[in-house]
Amino acid sequence: MLSISSVDGTTDEVDSTLITIDERAALCWRIGDPSPVARYGLDTIVSIEVHDPAARARREHPNANRRWTPDEEAAVVASFQRGETIKEIATSTGRRVGGIRSRLITLGIIEPRPGDRVAVIASPAAGDSLAGASPAGEVSRASG
Repeated sequence: MLSISSVDGTTDEVDSTLITIDERAALCWRIGDPSPVARYGLDTIVSIEVHDPAARARREHPNANRRWTPDEEAAVVASFQRGETIKEIATSTGRRVGGIRSRLITLGIIEPRPGDRVAVIASPAAGDSLAGASPAGEVSRASG
């Protein structure tokens, strides 16, 4: 996402992942689209700011998408068992509510609800090899 400020004082939010510049214009593209999504004359642009969604998430939830340590997992389980809400645990740990739910599901503390994006990883049959598989029947949240 880009914020493009113009000399007339307006700012446009443009869903774009690539900018190309020719002699007269800045062209905004989305990867995979054959045509630009926006075009701005170079003489009309004051600034272009890139918004990184992951950076925004980290400002709001500093530990979002970071690996869990065994100590962090134990602390989340203890907090949950003391009766803290998932929202309270998320706030105190700097993680997202979905991340806390996912970890509690993965650890077998709570059951997934309809609508939770989870994947059940089956254990390999005798003699089979399943690279990256976790122990039998563990539930883990799909990334996203």
